[in-house]
Amino acid sequence: MLAGIWLGCLVFTTFVVSPAFRRMPWSDAERVQVRSALGRQFMLVANPILLLLLGSLIAEALLRSSRLLLVELTLLLLVILLAAMHGLLFGRRLEALAVAEGGTEAGAALSLASRRGGLRRASAALSCVNLMLSAALLLVAVSA
Repeated sequence: MLAGIWLGCLVFTTFVVSPAFRRMPWSDAERVQVRSALGRQFMLVANPILLLLLGSLIAEALLRSSRLLLVELTLLLLVILLAAMHGLLFGRRLEALAVAEGGTEAGAALSLASRRGGLRRASAALSCVNLMLSAALLLVAVSA
């Protein structure tokens, strides 16, 4: 059930929130700052879900051992790692670049915007990988 809740959160943010943000009449810097605020709020919900899921898998592993459980635990650890990278590494850097971009002259702002664009693409790719791993995690959890 927890894997389904986690995947539902990711699907909602990927296919509902992100497209809605792209349609908002905000500057790129404003959009990044709103996304960062949303990400911090999301972590308040997501982190307990992931920790509960990890705890339940560890408890289950103590009671019984199986290859499927090992696969599930491995997938979960990868998902946690990617989620942490997304929020702590990409999110913070994107926000810092957006803030810096707003307070610089045109040439420097263009350079910062270019760096932010590359970082944003890498962040989106990481999110897609995390979404696929989370879907695989749910499939394994259901079949376990």
